[in-house]
Amino acid sequence: MAKALRQVIVRMDFDYEKTVWVPIGDFFGIGPDTQPFHTHYLEYNADHEMICRFVMPYQRNGRLFLDNKSDQPVNLDVRLAAVAQAFTDKTMRFHARWHSVSSIKTEAGKGTEDFNYVNIEGNGQYVGDILTVFNPVKAWWGEGDEHIYVDGETFPSHFGTGTEDYYGYGWCDQHPFNAPFNAQMRCDGYNARGNSNNRGFTTVSRQRSLDAIPFTKSLNFDMEVWHWAKTDVSYAATTFFYALPNAKVNRTPQLEDARLPLPEVKTFVIHDAIECENLKPMTSPDVVAENQDMGAWGDSQWSNEAQLWVKGKKIGDYVELTIPANDAGKKKLKLRATKSWDYGIISVKVNGTMAADKVDLFSGKEGTVVATDIDLGECTPVNGKFVIRCELVGANSGSKAPQTFFGLDCIQVTP
Repeated sequence: MAKALRQVIVRMDFDYEKTVWVPIGDFFGIGPDTQPFHTHYLEYNADHEMICRFVMPYQRNGRLFLDNKSDQPVNLDVRLAAVAQAFTDKTMRFHARWHSVSSIKTEAGKGTEDFNYVNIEGNGQYVGDILTVFNPVKAWWGEGDEHIYVDGETFPSHFGTGTEDYYGYGWCDQHPFNAPFNAQMRCDGYNARGNSNNRGFTTVSRQRSLDAIPFTKSLNFDMEVWHWAKTDVSYAATTFFYALPNAKVNRTPQLEDARLPLPEVKTFVIHDAIECENLKPMTSPDVVAENQDMGAWGDSQWSNEAQLWVKGKKIGDYVELTIPANDAGKKKLKLRATKSWDYGIISVKVNGTMAADKVDLFSGKEGTVVATDIDLGECTPVNGKFVIRCELVGANSGSKAPQTFFGLDCIQVTP
């Protein structure tokens, strides 16, 4: 279904002027998904009907084409409604265009570039858009501002406060919702993984009625790409507008982009590793050790994308992890930990014997968080188990407060 929604193309011309080229899922607002929603102009319902209520005027001839560019058969039942109405030299034709970029590199905590939805030269009205984003990490992607330039402005008269605000919500809401003119039709962070992240596909829409944007010469629409993580995102925007004949538009058919395989969420896992966040730790008094989601820190470095976050209070605070040993022979142990700008120095003992002394977990730069491997050498189990004790023994002079925290990702045990 996802392939059909992206690779069946809706084309239209009115009075033989080509004005519409959009993948069918994007045209009807659902993107590569079938999540029901209902707005004034667009709808996908429980009966699997995709509905578009934009009026599409023509004087002599209007044509709809559905092109299946996939390698599979697709069955469609098409219903059209037409009514007679007055047509003058001021009647505008309906347009819809699609633009996709499969790889946009972001930087952590700042905007990197403007993604151009559409540039139009002519006389018309802008009436809405749909944005589908694929975000491979859990960090929030939607702080970018819209920049809409009308009739050749050098500074945009529409300068927003965030992508999420433009689409009618704030604070990176991960719930699907719909209202008459705004909707979030898909949000994988909610649908697939619970209300906890912003990873995967998100599809949002804004349709304009009383707030349609008129232009007499041109309209240029850019959306700033702003992410909390350094990663690689993909954007696909569908724009809806009306224009008098012979308007010039910079968006041409992107068939090869429509044929690209849809990206998938990939969880980084070190196979056969013992996840520290899944163990039941023993700690010194007043120390908190809890599961921390590490997906927000860009490219995955932590197995299962989580760690055991140890919040020490003072030198000497510790956490002990017990893991079983299948036999009595020596094993090689490796501990994967985390370096951060506010972490301390730890020592690691295995069954009471020092295995790694004074390991500095200061990352060296504020805002930098990276995984690191600590070789614990060859260790012999005692009573069928390994007891791994990580103790806070100091702090780097460059480390920021609190300097008493550290993080443990996983433990690898090999013969």
